[in-house]
Amino acid sequence: MTAPVVKGRKIPDWCNRYIDVIIPVILVAAVLGGLWWYADITVDNVEEQTYSSLLEAAAGQRSAFQAKLDGLYFTLEGCAKHLAGADVQQDREHIVSTLNDFALVSAFYNMCLADGQGNTITNGNDTVYVGDRDYFAAGLRGQRALSRVESARILNGPRIVLSVPVWLDGKPAGVLFGVFELARLAKLLNENNSNAVFSFVCDSEGDIIIGPLDQDAPIYGETNILAYLSHCALAEGMTAEALGRALAAGDNVTVSGNCSNSDSYATFVPLGLNGWYIVNVAPASLVEARSLELSRRFSPPMAVVAGASLLLVLFIFLRERNLARRRAEEHERLRRSEEMYRCVEEMSDNVLFEGDPLANTLHYNKKFSQIFGGGPGINRLSEFGSAVDPYIYAEDYPVWQELGRSLHKGRLSGQAELRYRHAGGQSIWCRVEYVYLCDRLGYPYRVVGKISNIDVQKRLLTKLQDEAQSDSLTGLLNHGSFFVQAEEFLRGPGARGRHGLLILDVDDFKRINDTLGHYVGDQALQQVAQGLKALFRSTDMLCRLGGDEFAVLVKEIGGGAALEDKAREIVGTIFSTLDNGAGQLSLSVSVGGAFFDRQGNIQELYRNADRALYDAKGRGKNRYMVHKD
Repeated sequence: MTAPVVKGRKIPDWCNRYIDVIIPVILVAAVLGGLWWYADITVDNVEEQTYSSLLEAAAGQRSAFQAKLDGLYFTLEGCAKHLAGADVQQDREHIVSTLNDFALVSAFYNMCLADGQGNTITNGNDTVYVGDRDYFAAGLRGQRALSRVESARILNGPRIVLSVPVWLDGKPAGVLFGVFELARLAKLLNENNSNAVFSFVCDSEGDIIIGPLDQDAPIYGETNILAYLSHCALAEGMTAEALGRALAAGDNVTVSGNCSNSDSYATFVPLGLNGWYIVNVAPASLVEARSLELSRRFSPPMAVVAGASLLLVLFIFLRERNLARRRAEEHERLRRSEEMYRCVEEMSDNVLFEGDPLANTLHYNKKFSQIFGGGPGINRLSEFGSAVDPYIYAEDYPVWQELGRSLHKGRLSGQAELRYRHAGGQSIWCRVEYVYLCDRLGYPYRVVGKISNIDVQKRLLTKLQDEAQSDSLTGLLNHGSFFVQAEEFLRGPGARGRHGLLILDVDDFKRINDTLGHYVGDQALQQVAQGLKALFRSTDMLCRLGGDEFAVLVKEIGGGAALEDKAREIVGTIFSTLDNGAGQLSLSVSVGGAFFDRQGNIQELYRNADRALYDAKGRGKNRYMVHKD
């Protein structure tokens, strides 16, 4: 028995004839469809990445702008602390001088101090009234404020005002504010933009607070961005009304459309103050150029693949994979450039330097020679913090070396304050900062940094510190500073030495004030201070303890006999006659001393010297006594 024969349907001849063509065509069509889909997705991704990049750039610009505002607020609050308690009427000269000092180290066009009633004095010695201003009311509530003033009373035209409260006894007693020209802030906003991009600031209702500087900008001269956009063709169903609702809700927004025959993208990022927004506007060509470039790259391969074989399809696939790798490399280069741009943006006002760890090179910009009067002293990254730099003071080399160790150990950032020497010989206080730039794997490939001139701020701070530690009448150390410094000395470098403490007060000082007047009394105290300065070394500590009482810590006096000799010299030197033209009185002092012989502390030394002073007073004044153990 034979097996049955199963008859199947016969394949048509035309299929057999064209099978070798149909399969490649199907494969080519599939590849073309896949390539078309891939190209479309890639273009969409380019647009999405562009939107994200625009938002990130605007957020970075917001951070930079907020950092600048924080620096300005810090300057205002430092000045407010210094002027706490000053009277606008009685301390006018001091206020104007202080305002001018702080204006020198800031970017304000004007700095002004208002009392609790709104009476204001400017650094130009003008007087205005600001009691009806919002920023003044905010200051009296203890708040910082940032306001746009449409009609400034100090200068004509609209201005931006930053204000802080002036605190006295824990309460706001006045307001300190700085005035900016709108053009100045507009310049700060746009100083790092490319020619094709501009920035401005608006509020949540669309009113333009700080407009663009460029007169060619489409919105130049406009007052409300929502009103302007209502006449534009916005993409993706966005309307000016929908944008207004998003701004009122405080959202980040990116819109695109055609205005004034120009396609543009705009990003709105909240500034975090007053409901204001930073707006970046970029031409649509930034996206369209990349999309057109992709289209130009894909069209020829697809045209060739349409009439080619499977081998050509495979070749196109490999080529597209190579293009994808190139795009990834280009994206990485762009990411590095953007990262470097952000770093340079923060450091653009001072000396900038750049180092290559692999090539061991170090380059400075032209501002180095402008500020320091000569070329850089080192040009290799390995010499940073290790080689001798002729511009750095020898006393500051330990600080310089510590910063170098931080950099060479791979710490991603660091900074230090030290003195540079100008080619002309004068010293300049500077802040040196660096930061490593890393690739996507976290490996550092570049060092960028800056050298900031902080000489004015440093010297002003030193001056303020000296004033806080000194007695205003005599120039000697005040009570608190003397005891702190004396205790640090006796516990530290002077712990194993032999020192002496002399305290003295003016005999019958109340009688001098009552008879000859307080002016002569002040002169008597200054005369005592001058006499002490003439008798003692610059290394000894001279102090006015308060009233008519003085103290001297004599370092390395040797022994009690030498201390008694010094006490005797004080009594003899100070004794003199005071005359105000209407009467005469003798100026004399009584002195008490105590000896420090490698043990004890300043409080114990003071008690012993005070007992000796009491004994000297009891024995007739105008004499001295030294405490004996």
